[in-house]
Amino acid sequence: PSYLTWFAVGIALAMYDVRRRSGASAGDRASAIVEEIGRSTGLCWLAAGALFVIASTPIAGPADLTPPTLGAALTKNLLYAVIAGLVILPGVFAPPDDRVIRVLSHRTFRHVGHLSYGLFCVHLIVLELLTEWRGIALFNGRGWELFLLTMVCSLVVCEVLYRVVEVP
Repeated sequence: PSYLTWFAVGIALAMYDVRRRSGASAGDRASAIVEEIGRSTGLCWLAAGALFVIASTPIAGPADLTPPTLGAALTKNLLYAVIAGLVILPGVFAPPDDRVIRVLSHRTFRHVGHLSYGLFCVHLIVLELLTEWRGIALFNGRGWELFLLTMVCSLVVCEVLYRVVEVP
């Protein structure tokens, strides 16, 4: 349930986009501002990166798996929801000829997009299995190795799940 705010951001953007495409745009000032910001991929991603840096500080709680205070947990959760919104906002509002949109529209990236929810669902299980298999202690300096292994293995698992479960 604590991740519902993250999904709510995506759902709200999807609903807004459907309304906008059907001609039933809200037309208010806040909507116009959000659309204008969403047209600038660089601005959105720069702001998301800045917020991610803030979310990585003690303001948003401990950097390890120590249980955070309620305030820190809420701060991190809301920061991540805004970060997610800023990352996907250009996908909704950026013009189709935007260079980043053209790159992300490539067949490979679109397919990874189809796998993304599965990746969200399985990556922690894969991460746990890999730490045991490779003897990697979390937060002890082998982060890039663990990240790459987790991504590759998770994408393989997601591809299998996509073809066996989702496509049929």
